[in-house]
Amino acid sequence: MKRLLFLLLCGLVFSPGGFPARGAEAKPNKVGVMKFEVGEDSKASLGKFLSERFTYQLVGSKQYTVVDWEEIDRVLGMENKSQTVVSADEARRMAISKCGLDKLFLGRVDKLGTKYHLTVKLLGLDLRVERMELGVADSEEKLPETVDQIGAAFLVDNSDEAKALRVAQQAQTAVATAKAEKARQETQAQAKAEAQRKAGATAATRQSPWINSLGMVFVPVAGTPVLFSVWDVRVKDYRAYAGAAGGVDNDWQSPGFTQGDAHPVVNVSWNDAQAFCRWLTGKERGEGKLNEGQSYRLPREVEWNQAVGSAKYPWGESWPPPSGAGNYSSSLGVDNYEYTSPVGSFAANPFGLYDMGGDVWQWCEDWYDSSQQYRVLRGAAWLSGGPGPLLSSYRPYISPGLRVTYIGFRVVLVVGGSAR
Repeated sequence: MKRLLFLLLCGLVFSPGGFPARGAEAKPNKVGVMKFEVGEDSKASLGKFLSERFTYQLVGSKQYTVVDWEEIDRVLGMENKSQTVVSADEARRMAISKCGLDKLFLGRVDKLGTKYHLTVKLLGLDLRVERMELGVADSEEKLPETVDQIGAAFLVDNSDEAKALRVAQQAQTAVATAKAEKARQETQAQAKAEAQRKAGATAATRQSPWINSLGMVFVPVAGTPVLFSVWDVRVKDYRAYAGAAGGVDNDWQSPGFTQGDAHPVVNVSWNDAQAFCRWLTGKERGEGKLNEGQSYRLPREVEWNQAVGSAKYPWGESWPPPSGAGNYSSSLGVDNYEYTSPVGSFAANPFGLYDMGGDVWQWCEDWYDSSQQYRVLRGAAWLSGGPGPLLSSYRPYISPGLRVTYIGFRVVLVVGGSAR
């Protein structure tokens, strides 16, 4: 009964209306599948089983008209009744000729150790191997899956035209995938930018800092209610202010030594620094970057103390400073700068802040004395060389109206509540 149903199924597929391999008017190849050979260590029944499974896959694809191994055996058996035993190649020629085949599939399974090695060849009319597919199964139970994979490989059109078409399709797919990925990344970037815009400076972290309209970078410092600029105000930042505000004193442009855009601005008083903070706050509130409760100012001493860290010196506990500790007096031999150095030239501290020691003294918001004559400075400068001035806790003072070539300033951003 099973044999009858199988032949009926084949009869339906073998009809003239079968799906051609290529071209609307081409007829499908008529192929035969001989019973798979088995090696000495494989069960004979495997040859029949694998041949039937392979045949079923070809039939189901509708790419071929298929003659199965039983029909081929029947034809060869009838021929052998009137002939002597023929060689394997002669039997294959007879199968091709008597069954009217265009191609002939040969299969073989060998057991090597615990694995089964499956080989399937496709022969042309001249018995030359036109194509061969190999597979390995870890166990007998895996053999059906392996023969299915080989069958699927044979059902792929391997002509030069088909290969070229697949390459073109793959290229188109790659382009489309790349475009889709670019669009996805752009959408994500836009969503992230929008989220950051809505969250504003309050969402800043060391890994994702707040960057203002001048390109100044701000990060949080644990224990403070503000974001710290990671470096001192640069020449380029102050130039933007001077150009926009007008009427700014020009001492910052002539410190007596050469400075680039990335050097810390010097020759600015405490009053100058306050004016810069007011201008930048107004500018960014007008641009919608800050809300009314956010503003720039100088750091308070308590905030500066938290930002410099708890070590005796900005670099650690020992004296003298190690090489690369910061831009200090040339007598210490720890750097190669005669005057100011570009901000960020030395390693950042654990909060991600640069030059908390050296380069320029930094104005703080606080009064030094109760009579309110002097403002506090912190951090040492390019001419500082003694152990005392380089202490993290050292706090000199100066009149808020003075401009000096070794004094600059760092700003902080108040991210919540009103500025004080």
